[in-house]
Amino acid sequence: MENKGLEKLKKEYMETPIPKELDLLVEKTLKDSKV
Repeated sequence: MENKGLEKLKKEYMETPIPKELDLLVEKTLKDSKV
């Protein structure tokens, strides 16, 4: 099974710098959704 596209996408995502504000927003959203 070929998943090179997925691997490439994952690599690009990991290498993309995520702003701290966005990171915190995501964390807050995840916490709120668990309630």
